Amino acid sequence: MIKLNKAKKRFQYGKIFYSVILLKAVFIFISCNYKIVPYKEAGKENSSEIKVVHSDDFVEITPPVSGIIGKGNQGVFVQGRTVMLSDYAMDKYELSYKLWYEVKEWAKNNGYEFANEGREGMQGTIGAVPTTGVNVPVTNINWRDAIVWCNAYTEKVLGQNFCVYTYQGKILKSSLKTIAVSNFCADKAECNLGKKGYRLPTEAEWEFAARGGWQNKPDWDFKYAGSDSPDDVAWYKENSEYKTHESGKKQANTLGIFDMSGNVYEWCFDRLENPPKPEIVTNPVGDEIISYRAFRGGDSNHDKDYCTVYCRPNALIQKPQSLLPGKTLSTLGFRLVRTK
Repeated sequence: MIKLNKAKKRFQYGKIFYSVILLKAVFIFISCNYKIVPYKEAGKENSSEIKVVHSDDFVEITPPVSGIIGKGNQGVFVQGRTVMLSDYAMDKYELSYKLWYEVKEWAKNNGYEFANEGREGMQGTIGAVPTTGVNVPVTNINWRDAIVWCNAYTEKVLGQNFCVYTYQGKILKSSLKTIAVSNFCADKAECNLGKKGYRLPTEAEWEFAARGGWQNKPDWDFKYAGSDSPDDVAWYKENSEYKTHESGKKQANTLGIFDMSGNVYEWCFDRLENPPKPEIVTNPVGDEIISYRAFRGGDSNHDKDYCTVYCRPNALIQKPQSLLPGKTLSTLGFRLVRTK
């Protein structure tokens, strides 16, 4: 069921007009520090399909309380695994270099530090002023940069109290500072999913949205995010001319989210977990011991098989795509989510 936040019903009785605006706000307060946290809330209805609300550039998603029951052996929703996810909202677009740059410049004047300046897609110049009127995704930023930037954006538009990532009780503001040699503060950051600030999606949140949410509808089994035809929804090696494109130029998936297949890879919060454990899990964030971080979605430089909704990246051998949190790629960016 899809509802529009700004949807209005207007009806006439005689010469008198009445306007009714329906608003729905769902607030969930769940905290985590790389831990599995309780999901089910008192009084929350059990539902067999998700509810979606479109609000500005974010799509609000309410997964089924009964969980996402895994099937097959590809992706994170595998046979024998049930994943409980809290309600969340995901940006319809990959984060643009324009917004990255604007917030980064503000952040550097407000106590934030970044290891990398970012780049306008593959073809841009690192740290350059954004091209006017162009919304190409940011690339060449590492995982640490991404979570620090999320805090900066949150502080800028919502305030510090909404920041998700902290280190030793303080808001994480640096992707540079180290605890010891090769041990970065960001890698030990605490993630509070109860905060409503901007953050990276977990791998399960990412894949659930990419698949379109409804397990009982054809979209769930599409190879790519919104279609079985990669050319409908993805920029990849065969059609991209080896460059990064503006987000939103291909067809969206059934949730109205663009470019979850192809264009640029997207960082996820999770530490690497391979293979996913066949168990009941709530808001999983991967293996606490492993340093590698997951990213998903494929890019404009690789074959279409890397763009499937279940690829991590090689679904045939179930080998997750992951990098150390300090690494960058010219085709790797991220997408924002928020806890509802």
